[in-house]
Amino acid sequence: MALRSAIGPKRTLASLATSIRMPDMEDVRALMPEERALVHLLLASKGDARPITDTVQEMRDGGMGSLRFSGAEERRYGSTLAEAEFKDVDGTPVSVALMLDQTGSLFELDIWKIDFSPLVRIPPVEQITITK
Repeated sequence: MALRSAIGPKRTLASLATSIRMPDMEDVRALMPEERALVHLLLASKGDARPITDTVQEMRDGGMGSLRFSGAEERRYGSTLAEAEFKDVDGTPVSVALMLDQTGSLFELDIWKIDFSPLVRIPPVEQITITK
């Protein structure tokens, strides 16, 4: 209730989040070869041969490795195209999802290490299992 009074009676958390740009992204950089191989594997698992965007922004996720593909400013989540999993070099399971925006363009590569620790490395594609 305290949060409701702080943001006002007609505002919701979702509307507040969209009205305030939070600094959740790093600077634009080139997609690294191991990231490109992972995205290609996920696309190929669905028979999708689209070109892969060359530039990405690292998401501030504690170093787990999630990326947002460069594109139009006003994009939002549309769907999840493919999912995979692998073990990081420390043995911790890692979940991966390739997401599309509302227009079907590459949106995010979500990487989640189940203990929330930083990702050490993306393994070779032979060590990655497609789950969906």
